Amino acid sequence: MIEARKSQLGDILETLCEQLDISSTQFKDAEKKYNAVGEWLSKPESEISLFNPTIYPQGSFKLGTVVKPLGQDEFDVDVVCEIKIPRTIGQKVVNNIVGKRLAENETYRGMLKPLKRGWRLNYAGNFHMDILPSIPDVSKGNSCILIPDRKLQQWTESNPKGYSKWFKEQMAIAEERRLIGKAEIEQISDQSPFVKTPLQRVVQIFKRYRDIAFFNNDENAPISIVITTLAAKAYNGEIMLYDALINIIEKMPYYIEYVSDVPYVRNPTNLAENFAEKWAGRPELFRIFLDWLRILKSQLETILKTSSSMTRMSETMQPIFGKNLVQKTIAQYADKIETKRRSGFLKTALGTAMLSSKGTTIGRNTFYGTK
Repeated sequence: MIEARKSQLGDILETLCEQLDISSTQFKDAEKKYNAVGEWLSKPESEISLFNPTIYPQGSFKLGTVVKPLGQDEFDVDVVCEIKIPRTIGQKVVNNIVGKRLAENETYRGMLKPLKRGWRLNYAGNFHMDILPSIPDVSKGNSCILIPDRKLQQWTESNPKGYSKWFKEQMAIAEERRLIGKAEIEQISDQSPFVKTPLQRVVQIFKRYRDIAFFNNDENAPISIVITTLAAKAYNGEIMLYDALINIIEKMPYYIEYVSDVPYVRNPTNLAENFAEKWAGRPELFRIFLDWLRILKSQLETILKTSSSMTRMSETMQPIFGKNLVQKTIAQYADKIETKRRSGFLKTALGTAMLSSKGTTIGRNTFYGTK
């Protein structure tokens, strides 16, 4: 009985993630546009072309963990612009040479906005592109890069390509259990943003819950790279989404390192980079992070125990993921069940397939903010 409940809740959470994800059209449009930016930067007549610029995606777009921002359809695409310039040239030059070339494009000029790190292109419609200038870290190699810090005073080490490869390896644990070959794993990771592993879905669920929980207090919210890194380290190849969620929540704290009693979340592909650097200056953020994980685990377990119908499940999920999203999710899931039943895949009626235990509604958590 409990396994059936986990399976059903996992299916509903999968449907919820589908609502959060970008569409095939959005994905292809974003991919086309960042390729166009790369072509513009590398044209022979461009000053920056002398430094062999390359542009590639990073972050949630590359990892397949995009979540639409709360209350809107717009999403962001993070890309790196790597140029072969010695670090002695200086950060301002590296930053400005990319912005100058973008401004030479009549279309980009009207969309261009300076950021603390790099540049943003605001596309009309449903996304914006953040472009991060960088140079190779020749002292480390292996796709490591140096990026300007927020105040353009020193270089910050990073390795987006290496991180993406590492994350795929963590995803592949489950795919190997499904007997999918290495070539197909690469296809899933690189080409299809819609065939998702449990790890990717867990990250999306974490990010949505983060956005709800910290809606009115986002300065305390855990950042995505910390969530993603700890989740990937804790993932043990669970196939069922609910099991993956609970196991990852329980194990994430064990992958936090301590340096002089300060909690660290290291970049697994560039150990000099600490993703949780804010925790050093604001120790309360670490405590808030642990409380956030504990509350999510408790709420998920309560849903599993108390949901007894579609209506009941909707009521218990709304404080965690948002009313509109949950209502759309339940409606979508019901449609899927009905379609399967009509196709002969289900022998039981929808009502008997639902959970039967009873309980009280989960109260809205207001510790971090409300929505």
